[in-house]
Amino acid sequence: MNHKQLVQQMNEMKAELEALRNQVEAYENVETEIVKSPNAPTSRRRMLKRLALGAGAFAAATAAGAMSTGQQVLAETASANAIDAQGGDGGYGITVSTTNAGLAQLRLAPSTNSGAPTDATGRNVGELYVDSNGDLYYLAQVTPSLVWRQLAGTSTAGSMHALSVPVGLVATSAGTPINPNPSGNPKLPGYGTFTQASVAANKRSFQATGANGVPAGATALFAFVQTFSGPTTPPNARVTLWNDSANAPTNADGSIVVSHTHVVTSSVNSITTIIPLSASGTFAATTSASLHLVVSALGYYM
Repeated sequence: MNHKQLVQQMNEMKAELEALRNQVEAYENVETEIVKSPNAPTSRRRMLKRLALGAGAFAAATAAGAMSTGQQVLAETASANAIDAQGGDGGYGITVSTTNAGLAQLRLAPSTNSGAPTDATGRNVGELYVDSNGDLYYLAQVTPSLVWRQLAGTSTAGSMHALSVPVGLVATSAGTPINPNPSGNPKLPGYGTFTQASVAANKRSFQATGANGVPAGATALFAFVQTFSGPTTPPNARVTLWNDSANAPTNADGSIVVSHTHVVTSSVNSITTIIPLSASGTFAATTSASLHLVVSALGYYM
């Protein structure tokens, strides 16, 4: 609704309120029953409908007391929108704010169904939908078929955030402020023959969040990983990096999942990989033979 239309609507409402005032005065002076004119739409629902036609009128309705705190605005018909708002050339359709820094400005109430909707009837590109699991979807396409993009949810790691510069988290040869070397040999000791018990006894845990640009709450790292050691390292030493709160990941045959293979003929081996983090922001590392480990964060998921 543009400014001219809004002024017209407000003038019409003013006239209706004036008619109401005249009826009240007649009742007070003559003490006769007020006969409601069929042409005076003074019901709360019809007045609210007239008021809630734009963002400016919506604010006017609140100021006038036509809408009380916590009251719902319902669509007139099953196919209508409850509120339509269109901004001007330099404004927004709707701006939502709060004076309480601890409260969100907007909440999308979850549906009772799991997953994105499959019915294309009445749908338009740009819709946002939250299912019963708390997963957030965006409708990117309607025809020839619905295409929903999952933006966030409990089963995702979140969005990737690239760091402006790489952040050194681990360097077993020298130590880092966030992960100082333990006393004694700083190398990852190597577990020999893989078992969960041997890995648990020989793994190292490293902190990733809380410093150096990786915030608390990050779910995974996008990282550059290097390994190196002396000439006694067996060929194809296996390196595994995983969420520190879980057991070492295994394949279907029971063997350990390998994140990186260190080949003895190369002095330094490197890969770029994703490392899952625990709720406290840590990851575990283990190798089948003694190696030095360097981990630099290029980004994180959150």
